[in-house]
Amino acid sequence: MWENRVNVPGYILDSAPRRVISEQYGNIRAYLPGDRRVFFRFPEDARWNEDRQAVEFGIGIGEYEGVARVPRRVFQRLLDGAVTPERCLEAYHLQRTRFELAVERKLRNRQLTGDGNVEITGRDMRSPARAATCNEIAWPRARNL
Repeated sequence: MWENRVNVPGYILDSAPRRVISEQYGNIRAYLPGDRRVFFRFPEDARWNEDRQAVEFGIGIGEYEGVARVPRRVFQRLLDGAVTPERCLEAYHLQRTRFELAVERKLRNRQLTGDGNVEITGRDMRSPARAATCNEIAWPRARNL
């Protein structure tokens, strides 16, 4: 047991898998001096773009300034009845946190459009846990005989 013990500054490890994980965290800490976090900015500038038939709102990270677009078809799932520009903007303001989280996920995964902006789809509006498992096949459970 003692022969596998490794001393890493700040860590005392006794198994190989834990050593690898701790080394990774050590590298991350060494890479990020201090406590630098990424802060997203979402100004209060939501508007309807008639040409694209979408709600647009501003986003910013450091020096990056961009636009996130949510097409009208995304709001069909959120709204009952007619999907008008006014109702889309109202739904955006009511569900603003969900839209901002979807934008953050896309920016962290570097999923930008050709013009460097973000386009939100209906798939992006699913919860992260649901989105991760949606491609799995749901096999029926066997009955106990």
